[in-house]
Amino acid sequence: MEERTCNTNTRGVECLIVDKVYDACSKRECIQNMTFDLALNGDISEYTFLYAQFGDSEVEQYEDEPFFTEMDECHARLKCVVAIPIYAVLRRKCDCSIVAVEAKPVCGSTVQSDNKIRIPVSTVMDLNRKFVRQGRFAPVAECFTEANCVNRSGGCQISMTLGFMIVVSAVSKVSLKVPTFGYCPIPEECREEECAPNFCETFLSEDISAFRDFFPSNSSCDTCGCDD
Repeated sequence: MEERTCNTNTRGVECLIVDKVYDACSKRECIQNMTFDLALNGDISEYTFLYAQFGDSEVEQYEDEPFFTEMDECHARLKCVVAIPIYAVLRRKCDCSIVAVEAKPVCGSTVQSDNKIRIPVSTVMDLNRKFVRQGRFAPVAECFTEANCVNRSGGCQISMTLGFMIVVSAVSKVSLKVPTFGYCPIPEECREEECAPNFCETFLSEDISAFRDFFPSNSSCDTCGCDD
């Protein structure tokens, strides 16, 4: 492989600036029967709960403390809060439309101002003191969340039991020389929902489509055809 000789002559290898993980740890947390307030137009009885959805986890400071505090030449303490956005995906019974709304945690009788569950993390990591002082490390969090035992709590509130699997890493930017195979190809076009290609043929065929009823039946139905 030949190395880069000038800005316009790149063969075989490239230098990329990437995040390198210098240390990491994992944590599990489970919160039982937590109440959430949903920003709905109407009562929750007008909706069917489908599932809980979660946003990308974020790292926040623990009060006013720095993320990394040096302990000795080769170790530092990471102290932070991992925040995970929570959403409720619902189906409206009147028209079957699907909506996603913020699920704001309720603490006592107070509704939290945002929809994030916050989990504190404190751990010791193998990090060089010299680079900790230079502010070279940044905390990054990844989270896998599961929801269970979803129940209505009245009004526009639900209760859920949530399990969190969290990985917290200390990362720093580095320049790596890597083999290159060129740029990725352009992907296929996005696939959209299409109408049946043979709709007219199917509609006009007496063997496939029976003639529709022209007059309403005596029974009345107020449902929209979707499952509750």
